[in-house]
Amino acid sequence: MMAEELNKQTFALDLMTKVDVERLSEELDYLSPPKRINMFLVTEALFDSTLIRVFENGWIRVYVVTESGSYGEAMFKATESLTHLRRIISDVNNTLKTKIDVEKVLAGIKPISEELAMYELLLLDLDSARPKYKKDASATYFRILHHSALEKYLGATTAVKILYSTGEEAGRVFASVYSAKDLKGFLKGLKEFMDREKIADIEVVSADDSTIRIRSNESMTSAGIPPVARPVCHLERGFIAGAVAGYLGKNVSSQETRCWGLGDTFCEFLLTIGG
Repeated sequence: MMAEELNKQTFALDLMTKVDVERLSEELDYLSPPKRINMFLVTEALFDSTLIRVFENGWIRVYVVTESGSYGEAMFKATESLTHLRRIISDVNNTLKTKIDVEKVLAGIKPISEELAMYELLLLDLDSARPKYKKDASATYFRILHHSALEKYLGATTAVKILYSTGEEAGRVFASVYSAKDLKGFLKGLKEFMDREKIADIEVVSADDSTIRIRSNESMTSAGIPPVARPVCHLERGFIAGAVAGYLGKNVSSQETRCWGLGDTFCEFLLTIGG
């Protein structure tokens, strides 16, 4: 299926359990070898004009291609896909020894609205959709939106809240799919993800039961900007806090104590666990 065809209708299901997609793809010959889309490991199957993806955190997405692009035709083809979905979910049960209620899951199928939720944006296969540029994005373009547009039209206070809460939500999604034996391993995985996505090069400066101090180099948000008498990396601050909070299952507050915006040449976040 060509990447440009994956722009019609998307339907969502949730198995409510994590899935070993590597084992699943090995055992089931109609599923593709696993690949990584952003933070998720994925296997997929193509049936006629319908692509079904199974994500390691248990999400299933059904991408329906229609000739007319009409919602009604998409709904009809999604209904036709129930046979394939029933087969996949049954095979998940048989292969991974899970006890997923197939009919209950199928009853929960729903279309994704045009206002994409955070996690839907994280499911997009940009490497296929943008074969030339892939996931690379201009830090300059991002900063225009971050520093100029949001504050200009919404005001500084609201812009900060939006950026932090958006980052926090994305961080919790990361925590929901990344498995680690302990906090040290989780923070290592967080570092690898932020490095791979070119968000920032982070390192843990110190950590104990109540606080974690994380240094951030080459921040997409702030590296190289002139001093503006305030910290500005609200998206990263929220993402790191949300990720740690999601992993620990505790409230985590975050303060940016060092920043290019404050005249520093790196950024630093102080996370307070239970704060």
